[in-house]
Amino acid sequence: MRHAVLALLSKGPAHGYDLKQQIDALLANAADRVNIGQIYTTLKRLERDGLVARQEVEQSGRPNKSVYELTGAGTAELKGWLESADGAPRLRAELYLKVLLAASNGFGESSKLIDRQRRAHLQVLRDLHRLATNRGDGSSKLNRLLIEGAALQLEAELKWLDLCEQELTEVRR
Repeated sequence: MRHAVLALLSKGPAHGYDLKQQIDALLANAADRVNIGQIYTTLKRLERDGLVARQEVEQSGRPNKSVYELTGAGTAELKGWLESADGAPRLRAELYLKVLLAASNGFGESSKLIDRQRRAHLQVLRDLHRLATNRGDGSSKLNRLLIEGAALQLEAELKWLDLCEQELTEVRR
């Protein structure tokens, strides 16, 4: 969330609720809505770290609102993030650990886990496909890219689950 907020503030100053709306619009229905508390917590941390500056803006008949803008340090942080490559896959991801731990306790448990996870992934893939095809309004190529990226990750995990099942079946023999 940290870098998403910095990227949005690079377009210009914004209020926390404005940032939430921008993130929700960017993600459309391809991801869960962002919690406004998460935005404000992120903004407080960014301000603490000197990456954004806050200014109170008076409003007629309403409480003042805080408007945030990127600082020089925030611009440098964002630039560094955009120029860096993402790290390796997280080998400590919960699914990987679940399968390995279930396998160490006997094939029966890991087999059930793999089957449940496969069914869950296939359901999410169907939901993503439905979401992609229902967006006939051409609203955003970026949303389609987000959906496609999520689908490809799920397909890769499905292949990994198949490999796990195959390997664990061979070990059991």
